[in-house]
Order: sequence, then C-alpha cells, then structure tokens
Amino acid sequence: METIEKRLRLDNVGVDMASREICAWLTETGMDRREILRIQLTMEELLLRISQHFSGNISGTLLLGRRLGSPIIRFRYKAEAFDPTQQQEDEIGAWTDRILSHMGLIPVWSYRFGQNELIQRISARKLPSWLFMLGALAAAILLGLGGMSFPERTRSAIALFILSPCSDIFMRMLSVFIEPIVFLSIINGICGMGSAAEFGRLGKQMIVRFIGFSFLGSAAMVMTRPFFAGKEAGLAVSGGASQLDKIRDMLLDFIPSNLMKPFTDGNIMQIVFLAVFLGIVLLNIKEKSTHILELAADLYDIVMLAISIVCRLLPIYIFASITLQIWANGIKTLASLWKPVVIGTAMWSIFLASKTIIVHLKHKVKISVLLKKILPGMMIGFTTASGAIAYSHCTKTNEEKLGIAPNFTRIGQSIGSVLYQPCLSTLFALTAYNAAEAYGAFGDFGWMLTAWFICPILAFAVPPVAGGVLACVGILFSQLGIPNEALATASITIFLLDFISTGFSLGLRHLELVLQAGDLGMLDTDVLRK
Repeated sequence: METIEKRLRLDNVGVDMASREICAWLTETGMDRREILRIQLTMEELLLRISQHFSGNISGTLLLGRRLGSPIIRFRYKAEAFDPTQQQEDEIGAWTDRILSHMGLIPVWSYRFGQNELIQRISARKLPSWLFMLGALAAAILLGLGGMSFPERTRSAIALFILSPCSDIFMRMLSVFIEPIVFLSIINGICGMGSAAEFGRLGKQMIVRFIGFSFLGSAAMVMTRPFFAGKEAGLAVSGGASQLDKIRDMLLDFIPSNLMKPFTDGNIMQIVFLAVFLGIVLLNIKEKSTHILELAADLYDIVMLAISIVCRLLPIYIFASITLQIWANGIKTLASLWKPVVIGTAMWSIFLASKTIIVHLKHKVKISVLLKKILPGMMIGFTTASGAIAYSHCTKTNEEKLGIAPNFTRIGQSIGSVLYQPCLSTLFALTAYNAAEAYGAFGDFGWMLTAWFICPILAFAVPPVAGGVLACVGILFSQLGIPNEALATASITIFLLDFISTGFSLGLRHLELVLQAGDLGMLDTDVLRK
C-alpha cells in the first residue's frame, strides 16, 4: 500500500480533500466499511475544528502510511498549541482519551517544539496472535515427542545451539523493558488522574472501587491454596515472632536505599513504591512538572513500542521452551495445566454469580435479563481474549441495554480496562501457585502476602501487547523465588486462562458499572429492567 504525504491548506476545500484521501487510503487496507466511515468522519470533524480555530488560515501535512506494519494516519501543523480532541478542559477525559488512543479507538493529539500532531492508530488486519501461539504449542509437542527418538547427542546439540538460545534471548530482551514499563505506567496512571485538588468525586470513587476489587480478587485466591500440593509455614504461635519479623522486613524492603538500586537489583516492589511516591509528588506539583510528565509519556510510548516488537518473538519462545521441557520431563510437563483452568473458571463463575445477585437484589432486575444483556460481550472476550475488540460493543451495551449514562460509560469503560482487574490478578496468583507446586517453591506467610500484594499491581501494569502478561509473570516469579524454567509451562497456563478471564472480566465490569452508576444517580432502571 502506497505511503501518502500531502500538503493541504485547511479551508473547507482542503478538509474535504483530506477526508477523501483518508477514505480512499483506508479502503485499500481492506478495512470494514463501517470502520472506514467512523474514522473518516472523526478525522474530518477534528480537521474542521482546527480550520475553524485558525479561521481557515492554517496549512499542514497529511501523512498516510504504516508503522511496524500497522496503518497510521497523522496530520501535522505548525502553530500555537491547539488540541482539537478536547472541547473543554477535562482532566479525567485527557486520561481516558490516552487509554483509548492506545487501543486505536480514538485519535490522540500532541504538541512538540512548535508543531501540533494528530494521530489515529489503526489495528492492522492480521491473524490473531493466539493462532500463532497455538501453532507454536502444537509444533513443540510434535517435536518434543518425536525428538525423544533422536540420539542423545543430536537432541543435546539442538537444545544447546538452537532451542536454549532462542528461549534465553527472548527472556533477556523482555526483561530489559518490563521493569521500565511497570514504573512508567504507574507514574503516567497517577499523573493522568488530574491535580490532587481537582480530581473529582466521580473519578476518585470509581478508581478506589476498581483497585479495591482487584486486590479482593487476589485475596480470594487464598481459598484455593489447599488445592495445590506443598506446604508453607503459617503464623503458628511458636513461630509467630519470626514470621512477624519477616513481614516487617518485607515491608521495610519496599523502600529503596537510592534511586537506581531498584532497577539494578530488579526489585519490583521497590520500583512500585518509587513509582507511586514520585507519581504522587508530581501530581501535587503538576503545574511545575509539565515537561517531566511529557517526557514520562513519551518514554512510555517508546518502551511500549519496544515491548511490542520483542513480543512478536513469543511463539518462538513457546516453541523452544516447551520442547525443552518435554525433552527434560516428558509430557507430564503439560499434565497439571487442567488445575488452574478448572479452579480459575470456578472462581470467576463465583465472582460473576455474586455480582449478578447483588445487582438483581439492588435494582430489582431479573437475573435472566441481566445475563442475556452481558453474555454477548463476554463471548467476544471468550473467543478473542481482547478487551479492545469488545470495547465498542460493551459501550453500546452499557448505554442502550443497561441504562448507564453515556458520560459515565465513557469514563468507566476506559479506566476500568486498566484498573478493574480482579480476574487478571487471580490469573497471576493461579499461575504462581501452579508453578510453585511443580517446583516446590511455596514460601511462608510472607510469601503469600507478597503474592497477594504484587498480583494486582502487575495486573494494572500489563503492557497491552501479546506476551505482556507473560512478561509480568516473569517479574512475579522472580519476586516469589520461582525458577525461570517455570515460565515455559506458565506461558501455556496464561494462554489458556487469558480467554476465560477476559470473558468473565468484561461481564464483571458491566455489572460493576451498573452498581456504581446506580449509586451516583446515573442509571436508568427502566432500561435496565426492560
């Protein structure tokens, strides 16, 4: 597809010309006609706002091309800073818009060195990532079982010179970027909430509830601990003092001795503490830290891009690692995968049933009606493992079928996609339990407390790319003393659980937004019950 760069004067004729160029170019990508119309009208509206703001006396450059294989639309214009995406100053809106822009759902505006830039990211048409991972798993099982008949010397040579380097290179490249992405995502998340004084009641309540339920989801995993073999020391009376000492030491270890030590040591707990502390400081002096916040946002985009490139190697890592595991331990490597899948499905079903009953009792709506409305969105999650794909459908369901006010839906959907993670936090805990059982790595009460705290934190910071969950699981395993070899089977556990957890997460978010909207008087109960 040809790259287009066209200089335009943004009067009415120029806007119309830009709109037609965008439509024709998008048609070449083979995109669905409805999506083409949505993007075309959105970009035309934004270009008209720019034209009206500068009274038609403004020129710019329209660029239509690809970045890393994905289509992207950009319009650049040199002038005073003017953001056409924001009609009014809205701190919550600015944060949610940034989340939506990373999903490729809305354009994002930036201003650097006297130049405005309007960017619309577009998801490329390609085979779903899960298909490549499934193919890699199938190939690994075939080679793993077939390779058992190879001579020992041949198998050792393949492992030493091909499979092990592929596995090690992927993990080393991923570890370079994952700690910075956790640090930057937390800082950007905190600073994106607005100023400490201006952050409204709506945003505060929503974020507190979202984060609280994510931690509760992780805490609920304590009930599943008896299903996994292996003993850990509890808070017995005889050892209570030593256990409390360990907990005290763990809490003190959150605080780093210098600014760089958390990163050089790879101590994720200290990185989280540092990010939260600096984020709160920057939030309180936001007017004086504009350039720092812009730099943090730019660095986040750069690291995200780097991780997305590295994660394209994930199928190769799965193929190499699972093959090595089968050669070392036989097919029993995959035999324990049923346990986290069954337990996770049961746990998330209990979450959904509990939340459904609460909505039923509070708003007098039939359970069958509720489930009929939220199941289509959940099915998108079950079949694609992508919240972004289901975003527009879930938004429409919230507004038209559940009776949630549109302005509340917009904020709740975008913020919830990042901070409402009870299912993902339990997915992390299940993966850790399963690996700890296989490698005898269960710890004492302090170990359990660390797992409870870090699982939701990592769930908030997962990069929205294929392999992002595995990268955060690598951090979790390192913190809990689980060997890196466990990541091979963990990648398959994650692959299986991701589809299930995404579907349940979408359903739970629908119900949570109904409850919050009802508490704030932003719910049409007639629509909900119909």
